[in-house]
Amino acid sequence: MNHPNQSVKPPIKDILITLQEHDTFEVLSEGWDSSLASCPATQLPFLSSESILENLLFCGLDASHLSELHATAQTIDKSTPLRLLAWHLHQSLYHATEKNLFEQKAWPALRHSLAEPSGHFYLLVALALVPQVKLQHKTLGVSLKVSRDTCKAVQGFCLNYMKGHEGRLGIFIKQIYWLQRHARGELFRLGRLEYYLTHFDKTYSGGCEVYRHRHTGRVQVLAHAGAAFDKDGRAYASANAPEVTWTAQFEAGDDHITGNAIDPDGTAHPTQVTLSTCNWKQELNPTDWVLSMHIPSGGRLTPDLFKDSMQRAFTFFDQHFHEQPVNAVICESWIFGDMLEAILPSTTNLVCNIYETYRWATNHTNSYDNLWFIFCQADGDFCPQSAIANSRLEKTALAHVRSGGAWRNGSIFFLRDDLPTFGTQHYRKTDAPVTL
Repeated sequence: MNHPNQSVKPPIKDILITLQEHDTFEVLSEGWDSSLASCPATQLPFLSSESILENLLFCGLDASHLSELHATAQTIDKSTPLRLLAWHLHQSLYHATEKNLFEQKAWPALRHSLAEPSGHFYLLVALALVPQVKLQHKTLGVSLKVSRDTCKAVQGFCLNYMKGHEGRLGIFIKQIYWLQRHARGELFRLGRLEYYLTHFDKTYSGGCEVYRHRHTGRVQVLAHAGAAFDKDGRAYASANAPEVTWTAQFEAGDDHITGNAIDPDGTAHPTQVTLSTCNWKQELNPTDWVLSMHIPSGGRLTPDLFKDSMQRAFTFFDQHFHEQPVNAVICESWIFGDMLEAILPSTTNLVCNIYETYRWATNHTNSYDNLWFIFCQADGDFCPQSAIANSRLEKTALAHVRSGGAWRNGSIFFLRDDLPTFGTQHYRKTDAPVTL
């Protein structure tokens, strides 16, 4: 289909008003002129039936979805406002620079213009991730299997949407922004888990000081200078928070390191300890490269799959990013939160995985927002009153928060050299630190 009115360049405000979406034009106007200039005069490439089918299959979704998605694609392509907005979303997702990050909260729901299939709009653009990933991965020499597995992020997001919308196809607007890292060739799925490179001190909780005993291999964490904690040893972002009762101190001398110890369960202590540099070496520097780990939805995460994925990740990044050597996997997530040890049996996969890692920070924040990733409620926010629980985890989590229980993130690391000990709860077998 040709679009003879291609020379018409309406402002984003007019587009949104036509679609009865009036509130977000100022945010969405960034890059709008560039999107208009690059918009094809013919059918948008990712809206053709051939592209939709190819992308569906590559992302692990069923070909039976083609018919309804292609019908929505035709509706979009026949509507100048929807067509231009779809192209602008595509460009904002896949061709924005690091300084022009995707503002997911600003994108309209399109319930007036597309009604029930409004979720198709975002799924169709999400499926267009496939050619972006193929191009980046070909340049890096990444295998086709890793490319396919990486694109399964779209499948996972689609299943989340279907869970919250009675089986209807789509993608939550709040999740689609995450595909930027996939498209830029930064994030890869390796086995059960996803990873990207970052510096340790750029992680959510700001990193910590990690040391290993030269003879026993024991690992000890010390808090950064100025890190703030409450009476229970939970971390706070600001020392000015009313709950904060003490802040950490840290000193690295020629023959000793003195600081506040953090136990493998994430508890920080106000009493300082001293480590001798004759016996202890720094294992993880705040500026070291690490692998930030993320957990795609769908499927169990057994300890064996956890270990297998980390092994794959270290090997993969050695091969493709050898100039940025990595010594550790890090993660901040509710799946490493301390509440899970209290509400789940010690034999469950989630708790077993916690016991294999070093949890170096327990976030104080009682963040019910993270429960959305379990329940996937349609409005994009977690509501304990309306949440429906089916699985054992859902029932346990819902009972916990309805009774007033906290839901917190935990920050963990796992050191590469400790992979041979995975399965032995290596980090949890250490005694309280003393002057050594």
